[in-house]
Formats: sequence, structure tokens, C-alpha cells
Amino acid sequence: MVDDFASQPKHDVFRLKLSKADQLPDKLVIDTVNGKPIDPIILDVKNTVVSGGEASGVGEVSAKVLSKYFARGINRFEVSYMDGGQRQATEVVMNIQM
Repeated sequence: MVDDFASQPKHDVFRLKLSKADQLPDKLVIDTVNGKPIDPIILDVKNTVVSGGEASGVGEVSAKVLSKYFARGINRFEVSYMDGGQRQATEVVMNIQM
């Protein structure tokens, strides 16, 4: 959703499209940036829709809070959740010059 970010006057929120079979977890966090663990940053999930056995929504996170962990160039972070005591995560790669 880079176009959404670029259109923001103050570039203050990163929005991520989310999808998962069945339903989205109650709590999604970003807990790793560029391979290093960080204190979890909770995603604010909005516009959740369940259709055809798949849930989707948009996760929002403060650009200021997340970008303090970024390095120049391409950055990676993991969106994760706990499922039955097991951490589940998906890596997101972002290349935005700030």
C-alpha cells in the first residue's frame, strides 16, 4: 500500500493488507526488524472482512514508531501472532526512502 503512504500529507501511518484462512488473530504485532527482535508493536487492525473462508483487513502502525528501527534502503520486518503457544510470522520487505 505504498501509494496510500505516499498520498498522506505527513506520512504518519504504514498500512498493510492482511489476509489469513478462517479469521485474523486477535492480536498481530511487529516483533522483529531486519532480523533483530524488538519490543512488540501492536498493529491496529481495521476493515476486517470474512468471506469464502478467508479473513482480510488492514493493519495500521505508526510510521514514526516503526521507522526508528529501520536502516537506510530495504528493510524487513515480521508481522506475527501466537497460535496455540507457537509464534507464527510473515516477513514484509519494504523499500521506502524516508
